[in-house]
Parts: sequence; structure tokens; C-alpha cells
Amino acid sequence: MTECARILQEEEATKEEDGCHDNEAVVKETTLQQLMCWTKVKQQSHDAPGLILDVLLQCKRIDTANQWADLHHVTDKLRMV
Repeated sequence: MTECARILQEEEATKEEDGCHDNEAVVKETTLQQLMCWTKVKQQSHDAPGLILDVLLQCKRIDTANQWADLHHVTDKLRMV
């Protein structure tokens, strides 16, 4: 998870430098910074599971997202989103 947060931070920095922006929803920079710490990842896993799934999916870590969802008993409704 922390690696995915770092990757997304780097991608955002690159987009800002070259002026390219897409319409894809992006996790806020402050949130990404928090996800660089495993204790915050643990907290967000319980408080905001959709956020964790969003970050994993933006990094195209589909298998990891599925495993994480199984481990944290994510609802079927959230999985469908």
C-alpha cells in the first residue's frame, strides 16, 4: 500500500510538472502522504476501506485489491463500486 501511495504521488508530481491532467479521480496529496505510514494504512483500512481499494485500483493492483477485500471482509456493494 505504501508503495502504491508513493507511485501515485510521483505520477501526480509528473502531471503537475508537464501540465497534463486527466479527468480521473485522484486521491488527495495529503491522504497519499498519510498512506506512506503503515499505521495509517491500518486505520484507513477500517475507517475508509473505499479509499484503500481506490488507491490499489489506481495502481492497477487488482490481485492485491481482491486479497485485501477478502482479508478485511469488504461488503459486496463496495466491491461492485
